[in-house]
Amino acid sequence: MKVNKLLIFGFFSFLFGVFFVQIKELHPIFLYSCLLTVLAFYLFVLNNIKRKKKNYGKILRSTSHLYYTILGSLFFSLSEKKKADIDFFKEKKIFIATCSSDLKETKKAKVLNSEITHLLNENIYSPIASTSCKIILPKNFPKELYKGDKIFFEKKINEVNIKKASPIFKNLAKANQVYYSVFLNEKDVKIFFKHSTSNFHNFSFLFHIKKFLETSLVEKIKNKKILSIVISLVLGNKNYMLEEVQENYSKTGTIHVLAVSGLHVGVFYLLVQYFLKFFFFFLSDFHFIKEICSLIFLWLFAIISGFSPSVVRATTMFSIISLGKIFKKKVTIYDSLAISSFIILFYNPRMIFDIGFQLSYSAVLGIAMFNSRFKNIFSIQNKFLNKIWAMISISLSAQLGTFPLTSYYFFVFPTYFLIGNILIVPLACFVLYGGIFTITFSKVPFLGTAFAYGTSLIASFMNWFTSFLSGLPYHAIFLPMNFYEVICLYFIIISFYFFVNTKKFSWLMTFLFCVCSAAIYIAI
Repeated sequence: MKVNKLLIFGFFSFLFGVFFVQIKELHPIFLYSCLLTVLAFYLFVLNNIKRKKKNYGKILRSTSHLYYTILGSLFFSLSEKKKADIDFFKEKKIFIATCSSDLKETKKAKVLNSEITHLLNENIYSPIASTSCKIILPKNFPKELYKGDKIFFEKKINEVNIKKASPIFKNLAKANQVYYSVFLNEKDVKIFFKHSTSNFHNFSFLFHIKKFLETSLVEKIKNKKILSIVISLVLGNKNYMLEEVQENYSKTGTIHVLAVSGLHVGVFYLLVQYFLKFFFFFLSDFHFIKEICSLIFLWLFAIISGFSPSVVRATTMFSIISLGKIFKKKVTIYDSLAISSFIILFYNPRMIFDIGFQLSYSAVLGIAMFNSRFKNIFSIQNKFLNKIWAMISISLSAQLGTFPLTSYYFFVFPTYFLIGNILIVPLACFVLYGGIFTITFSKVPFLGTAFAYGTSLIASFMNWFTSFLSGLPYHAIFLPMNFYEVICLYFIIISFYFFVNTKKFSWLMTFLFCVCSAAIYIAI
């Protein structure tokens, strides 16, 4: 299947523009002018081709790449928020903030992102430049806060020092443009507007659907450890997650199954497709209706599960596949990856700094590049053993794609990731199906209880197995990497892949140069 090279190179040009504008700050008006100039030149060359019938292919391609580069720089510049003066926040004032995320629980506290938009002074609301602020609350904070809720507090706000922060925190600060933080106690926070309960706009009806689905699982599954797994898998809700459980999955390299990701979207998509087959069995000429219905259910699932980068990526990719079926066009995995990432970055260029975005795309790219190679190493006739080897090859491919990033962000490499993934991934699919059926039949006395019991047994075994693996010696290798080592390692992986596929001498030289450079860097 032919890959659209113009689309792929256009995407990388867009990325280059995003990174370039961080090195050299450019004003949006200047970028607009450059964009219009390049577009005018492109149209001029295109007109000359039609009139003089000459081949200007290389000029057109170069102009297209330049256009996408400027477009990336422009979109990133427009997304940049003006950083407020810290002196303004040093004094104790009454600030009004809008929650830009749900309240999430971490190991030591509860946190949420907010936008400070107004100042309250003598009962007068004064608007100020919108400023992103991370609000830290004690772990025993009893109130629930959701995206869209408005609060006010009287406190001094501190500037976040990202220069000395860890790579994870640096990227989070860049992605959300959070340059300030404040620690509040329960008595400091006053809620005066509940967006989730008082406003029907902005999908608040989906908030109530999500709460209903959550309650259905809580009523049927009483064990907290099991409930944390099921709710995390089905609804993407981490509020029930226990620290001990999360740590066990992290140590075994299976933490990805607890986040609603491409795996869950894929399973849900297949489930929807399977059930819609029965409804549209006699309407084979109207297959496009089935695909449209699939898209509607898929995006509803994405909204309810929290719209994480991996979910948006997978949902967009499946949407492209469905649209391809409707218009009878075949789309390669590389094309769908490029299109989906274009859509996400057009909407929010700062998603490039989101760790979930990076890991999600690098995992899928790793699978697309190396899975067939790993799978063809052995030719296994036995169907059961062949499926096990297929899962191993997928795990190896995904790990090869994400290994440099995980070492950079988390400093460790899980040694038992293969054993864990072979068993946990298929079991997670069964828990996902079981959780969906538990919710569906929650009001049917026997069926709802039966599905909940079966789901609980599988989730309980998953917890035991991850606990067993994490207790084994050498479950993780300490392997920290800096930014330059990560880039060098990716160059080694990519150049080796292209050399194996193209057998070109230039790629072999690139591979050897990268290996030698890495060896010299480590030796020094």
